[in-house]
Amino acid sequence: MVNRADTLGLGQLYQIRGRVGRSSERAYAYLLVPKGKKLTKKSRMRLRAIEEFSDLGSGFNIAMRDMEIRGAGNLVGSQQHGFIAAVGFDLYCRLLDEAMREIKGESIPDNPEPDVKIAVSAYIPDDYIPNADQKMDFYQRLADAHRIVALLEIKEEMEDRFGRMPQPAKSLMHIMEIKVMARQIGIETVQLEKNRFRWAFPQDRQISPADIQQIVEKSSAQLEFDLGERLQIEVQVAGRDEVERLERARDVLQEIV
Repeated sequence: MVNRADTLGLGQLYQIRGRVGRSSERAYAYLLVPKGKKLTKKSRMRLRAIEEFSDLGSGFNIAMRDMEIRGAGNLVGSQQHGFIAAVGFDLYCRLLDEAMREIKGESIPDNPEPDVKIAVSAYIPDDYIPNADQKMDFYQRLADAHRIVALLEIKEEMEDRFGRMPQPAKSLMHIMEIKVMARQIGIETVQLEKNRFRWAFPQDRQISPADIQQIVEKSSAQLEFDLGERLQIEVQVAGRDEVERLERARDVLQEIV
């Protein structure tokens, strides 16, 4: 029995729970928290993680979740717990991969990641894919996809194994499609705010009048251009809710790819 489990770290809780039960002897670990006491956000996240990852061999998943909660060290920040929340776990892993390649003397592909800011509920629900390992695998495959056809293959596999995708999973797929297309076009930032969808190219990107004309000819939407320090394009997307506007934004970008 562990009293005040909310004050312990995720690694500590996992180690204590691992000491319970041996061989054919079955036992239980009880993690106690004060009744009626409001727990901190990080405490709730730690307790939820220790409850979620209960299968044998969950150490890797526990370590990954602990990195997400605490931060992942000095690579991207000045403190031990870093600023992983600011840059995102996926970008952190990519930075770590690039650093390891540089140490090994391997070439690093020049493929900048677009900054996508879209405030839409986009995730894989637990009732759609209950198994945490399977869900993590799909998240990783979606993050690694660099072509629309790869995303379509993942979508087909998910629906074949788990049935029709719920709306949050569809929204996640649309956001990944937008990210892939933005990367292909060379877009630096993508943003969707209510009914305004805008994207911008890097400041050092040379955009000719012919390029702009080609974008206009491809798009069926009424585009607004800002030819300041960097080319920014904005369009109004219609929709009854954020989901419809997200789908429309994806369609707008798909036309000019």
